Amino acid sequence: MQKAGFRKVSNAQGVKDYKDYELVKFITLLAHEFQAAIDKKAGTFIDVREAKDYEKGHVEGAKILMLRILIRSSSIITS
Repeated sequence: MQKAGFRKVSNAQGVKDYKDYELVKFITLLAHEFQAAIDKKAGTFIDVREAKDYEKGHVEGAKILMLRILIRSSSIITS
């Protein structure tokens, strides 16, 4: 996992290598960092609002993935 760029790794003994998909890191951005990333077109932006709100306006290139659908999907989010 550290080879993939994760820095805070503990108790990862026995974790199998991920060969079928790429590990993805998520980060939190401050407003000015977010704007800089938008300006550079860096990363993938996921908009979790409802479709009607997304259609009113969104970051150019943002992908819509409505939060209510994520919450309902136990295959994506587990307790």
